[in-house]
Amino acid sequence: MATIEISVETSRDSTYNRMKSAVQGAKGEFNGDSSAGSFEIPIKVGRIKGDYTLFDDKIVVDIRKKPFIVSNKMIEDALYKFMESTEEE
Repeated sequence: MATIEISVETSRDSTYNRMKSAVQGAKGEFNGDSSAGSFEIPIKVGRIKGDYTLFDDKIVVDIRKKPFIVSNKMIEDALYKFMESTEEE
């Protein structure tokens, strides 16, 4: 469906822990480790499912399933906002 790449300036372990906490905090499912895995996040109009791969300097997210009314751009913007807000922690 869509592939999103986001640059990061934190360690893989730190990025992984932030991602896992965010997904679980949203009552979602998070499976994987600090290299790669999958996630599923409930939203008001359905669920977003995807896979992630962590590199030293970026995250690659492949969205596999999403509600029709949620655009790829909306998901990308949300991911960027999340990474910006947690980068300072």
